[in-house]
Amino acid sequence: MEVLVLSPAALYKRTVKALRDLTGFAREVVGLEEFGVGIVENPREYVRWLAKRVDEGTAEDALLTLVGGSGALVVRVGGDTYHVLIGPAYRSEESVKAALAHELAHMLQHQLKLFPKDVPRPAGAVRSVLLPLEVGAEELVLRELPEIGKVRIRMAQEEAREWRRTGDPILDLENALVAVPIRLAARRLGLDTSVQEPSIEDPELRKVREKLVKLARGVDPWDQSDVERYTRKSVSILLDWLLDQDRHHSTSDSNNRKPSSEFKRR
Repeated sequence: MEVLVLSPAALYKRTVKALRDLTGFAREVVGLEEFGVGIVENPREYVRWLAKRVDEGTAEDALLTLVGGSGALVVRVGGDTYHVLIGPAYRSEESVKAALAHELAHMLQHQLKLFPKDVPRPAGAVRSVLLPLEVGAEELVLRELPEIGKVRIRMAQEEAREWRRTGDPILDLENALVAVPIRLAARRLGLDTSVQEPSIEDPELRKVREKLVKLARGVDPWDQSDVERYTRKSVSILLDWLLDQDRHHSTSDSNNRKPSSEFKRR
């Protein structure tokens, strides 16, 4: 397995230092033998190259990561070659290291073949569809790198406090789940950790989040069949929810239409 850690030029030095500090974890715990670090000079050009090797949703997720819309991502680019993308959403040395540790934990999951294959998902739906794997990655970091685990807890707490609606249903759900993986991971390890959830007023968003959390709570993140069962059920839950969202917006638009004489071409 070959792993290349990539980040924008502004993060390169911090990424190099983080990888150096995590070399022991990468080799001894994750089991990586070959890994390196590089720079993404032009995110859109990189994603055009990537789009020939991955599905459309993954390519969109990669672009979102590299332009700062989300934090980090592991992408399988072919065979046993993986890219770990660290985006500008992480700026401090501490947060870059914590993000990289989490993504390296995902590399162990790839080696154990825990990631489901051939399960289509809506673009942007990563945390929601792979929630048990997020829990497992947080668990590994909390157990093996407790000091970095504390940083992960703090990062999740800060993101939960800053939660705001964006108007994008998938992004809103992804952000609404931000504190769930670390909370469930801490519970699995018997750690006394209180992580505040985002305050969500939308009852439908709150309902779908609760469905996914309840489903993930009963999953062993280190059992491939358990993880795949969750993934398939979560995709079904998401698609039903998105369909309801479309129906709701269609009804609202219909009710708010002006008389035809006032219609304007958009």
